[in-house]
Amino acid sequence: MTRIASSSPEKINKDLSFQLILSVSSRTLLGCLAVSALVFFIFSKTDLSLGLFLGGILSCLNLFSLRCISGKILYSGTPRGGGPVWLWNLLRWFLVALVCWGLVQISAFCLLGALAGYFWFLLVLGWVGKKHDPDHLP
Repeated sequence: MTRIASSSPEKINKDLSFQLILSVSSRTLLGCLAVSALVFFIFSKTDLSLGLFLGGILSCLNLFSLRCISGKILYSGTPRGGGPVWLWNLLRWFLVALVCWGLVQISAFCLLGALAGYFWFLLVLGWVGKKHDPDHLP
């Protein structure tokens, strides 16, 4: 990555983190979409393929919300980030629990598919993080 002299380090870090999130999200969604299409067309498991796709989408949304919350904590100037940050974090966990409950209401296979989509997301996140690590030795 080329550093522009007039850009501040904070701007460069924000751009790089957004670029990494876009890379992780696009690869996650592409992988989950491909696998869910295979599961749907080969095994005819509609709930499992729906869960895989929803797991990929929800994992990307969770990553974006974590980026927003951690950015507010880092740039707030207070060690704990203030009251609204903790409220948003509590709301995020409530939404995760609500989504899990909704997936179980569809079927257990839908929840298992979403967990598989989340596992795929974690693999992609680790791979992209390792690939973009500046201290990484080839």
